[in-house]
Amino acid sequence: MKSRLFVGRVLLAMALTTACADSSDPPQECTVTPDATHSVNSSTLIGKRGGAVFFHTNVPERVFTAKLPEKMLVFLDDLSDRGPGQLTVKGKNLKTGTTIEVKNVHHESEYGREWGANYTFPEPGCWQLSVDDVRNKGSITVLVTE
Repeated sequence: MKSRLFVGRVLLAMALTTACADSSDPPQECTVTPDATHSVNSSTLIGKRGGAVFFHTNVPERVFTAKLPEKMLVFLDDLSDRGPGQLTVKGKNLKTGTTIEVKNVHHESEYGREWGANYTFPEPGCWQLSVDDVRNKGSITVLVTE
């Protein structure tokens, strides 16, 4: 009788462990785009590169906070067909599907031609930022915390 009771407890423990492991909202890892460097006008910037697009920010560790504006600059590899107008960056939270569009304004600075804006992420998560310009396509992934 004791062995049946022991086996029953083991099966119950296994069932509870499986139920907890199979919850409907498992934690998801965010594979953040690794840091890269970009040399421009004798300066080396640290940021994130995706395809022909480089994102530069002064955020320590490049982890953002939801609902707080974070300034980011965007550099394009190919400027031959790109005038100085706006550059749209599309963002998507890979967990919830929430989207944003950020209109970046052209600037001339010590780095040359760049586009910049304050990015405000409405919620925490793993955010993919994408540029689909004439000759400059790319995307990065950043972590946004609460």
